[in-house]
Amino acid sequence: MRYVAYFFVFFGLLTCFQAAADDGTLEGPVPNPPGAGNAGSLVQMGAHRYVVTPFESVSISDQYVWTDNRHRAYFDGSMRVNGFLLFDISGIPDGDTIVGMTLRCYLEEAFGSPYSNPVVDVYYSADDGWTRDTMQPGALSLDVLLLNDVPFTTFIPYYDFVLDTGAHDWSGDLADNQICIGFTNDVTYYSYVYFYGAYGEPAGPPPELTIETTPGPSPADSQTWAEIKSLFR
Repeated sequence: MRYVAYFFVFFGLLTCFQAAADDGTLEGPVPNPPGAGNAGSLVQMGAHRYVVTPFESVSISDQYVWTDNRHRAYFDGSMRVNGFLLFDISGIPDGDTIVGMTLRCYLEEAFGSPYSNPVVDVYYSADDGWTRDTMQPGALSLDVLLLNDVPFTTFIPYYDFVLDTGAHDWSGDLADNQICIGFTNDVTYYSYVYFYGAYGEPAGPPPELTIETTPGPSPADSQTWAEIKSLFR
C-alpha cells in the first residue's frame, strides 16, 4: 500500500510539472530558426509619419535566450523573461524630432495567453546592434520607461501601446538609425502574455511602430536666418 501511495504522489507531481511546463517558455529555449532574411521595413505614410516593422526580436532572461518568434512578457515566480524589438529607422531624417510613437503588437493565441492577468511595462533600451544569433542571457537592458502598467486580462487580436516620446531624447537613435524597445511583465506572480516578433516561428504579423516627427531646420533655412541676423549687426 505504501508503494501505491508513493506512486500516486510521484504521478501527481509529474503531472503538475508537465502542466506547468506546457506554457511555451518553461519548455526551454528553442533551436535557432533561419536568419531574418528581409525582415523589417519602413514605409512613409505622410510628410512626417512612418510605419516601421522590426528586423530583429528576441526574448531573454538572466539565464536563457529564446530565439523563436514569441515576443514575451513573462514571470513564473523565479524567472522573468523580457521581449525586445529592434527597428531600423534609417529612412527618417536625422534632423527630425520624434513627437509621437504608437507600437501595435499582435497577440499570439496559444498556451492560454494572456495567462493570469499579466501587466506589461514598455521600455526604451539603449542596446542596439544585436541579433538573435549573437544574443547572450541578460545582455539587454530596460533603460527608460515609456508606458506603465498595461493589463492583459483576456485575448485580443492586437494592442496599441501609445508611448511617451517625451521620456527620452531620440536624437541619438535617429543618428545611429536604430531603436530598441523592451517589454517586461511587471508583476510578482506567475503570468505571461505572448506577442509575435519580427520573423520565424510561430508565424504571425510583426509589430508595427508608427512614428510621427516634426522637421528640423534645413541647411537653406539656417543660411537664410544667418543672413537675416547679419543685417542687424
